[in-house]
Amino acid sequence: MLNFFQYSIEVTIAMFLFFAVWKLFLEKETFNKLNRKYLLSTFILSFIIPFVKINFKINEQGNIISQISETIQLKEIIVEQTNPSLSTFQILTYVYFIISTLLLIILIYKLVSIQLFAKKCEIQTYNGTEIFISKKNISAFSFLNKIFFNEDEIKKPNFNNILQHELAHVKQKHTIDIIILEIAKIIMWFNPMIYFYRNQLKMLHEYLADEEVILQGFKADEYKMLLIKQQIGFNFEFANHFNKSLTLKRINMINKFESSEFAKLKLLFAIPILAITLMLFSFSENNEIETVNISENLQDTIFTKVKTMPKYKGGAIALRTFVAKNVKYPEKSKKNNIEGTVYIKFEVTKNAKIGKIEIEKGVNEELNAESVRVISSLPDFEKPGYNKKGEAVNVWFRMPITFKLSK
Repeated sequence: MLNFFQYSIEVTIAMFLFFAVWKLFLEKETFNKLNRKYLLSTFILSFIIPFVKINFKINEQGNIISQISETIQLKEIIVEQTNPSLSTFQILTYVYFIISTLLLIILIYKLVSIQLFAKKCEIQTYNGTEIFISKKNISAFSFLNKIFFNEDEIKKPNFNNILQHELAHVKQKHTIDIIILEIAKIIMWFNPMIYFYRNQLKMLHEYLADEEVILQGFKADEYKMLLIKQQIGFNFEFANHFNKSLTLKRINMINKFESSEFAKLKLLFAIPILAITLMLFSFSENNEIETVNISENLQDTIFTKVKTMPKYKGGAIALRTFVAKNVKYPEKSKKNNIEGTVYIKFEVTKNAKIGKIEIEKGVNEELNAESVRVISSLPDFEKPGYNKKGEAVNVWFRMPITFKLSK
């Protein structure tokens, strides 16, 4: 879960940087299709970037490096004697899952409600387009390939223009954008940038639909009056509606002169943002330095860094979890309030077994012995380490185990 929250922070930062480019350079431009693509692609990209790992090599030849200083460092494991009450982290985890579950239920409820609502509507065909007519006081809206109207609205003289607006939503698949955002909200509801992206994309959907109607030959001044006259009725929150609270912004966008082709170059500002996010989250050192200790017999050499690291079944998290679950706080040390960190290193042999175990820096005899005991109980690794020649070799691991008593 901790890794998820770290990932969430990285996603939020990436979104913030990309969104800043939008607000500073693109929001006021009229190339709405391009702006929609920018927002949607950077939104999705923000979730992907933290997973991208770009390794860089360090080539170092002929250097003999100390075993202790260059031993592979595993994350610290804290063995804490705690009260049975829930920790703050556990409470936050439960809160996260409860809210996410509620949001998922709400989304399913909305989707089912629209489908049930459609079944109660009368289906008519208007100029070759299938529409759903309801007796309820609803404002016109579209969802996926369905367009809904109030029975009185289809009698209005400007009905064809409203229909063209909703058809634009359907043809350009705006509902897909909204569903993507709703799913993202379920996964990361605490990320404020998701809500900023959602509002801006909904606004762009309306700009695009308005643009489509005017391209069909409807006069801009008359269309602006139509926007003002539309009344809001019963509606489904995340469907595409003809009438929105952003009517004034839509009118202002219609009044704007078309942006020049040169203005599209502003999209290039996203490139340094992409580079910054990759540098922040994606670069990692490729452990391809192969260091050896002076030894008469190369078969007995224990490497500190190799081309391919030994692989524990389930990865480093599973390794740390095994140690954390199996280590026991010695009773005598607990009674005497003895705390501290035991720095221990252990060998993973070329046969993927646990070999030598050494205490680099201990606390007392009891805590040291417990650390050795739990490491010696580790199951065999899934795979050994391999050098550049593809040969299995012995490898050192280093792990701090912290013993801590609750106050």
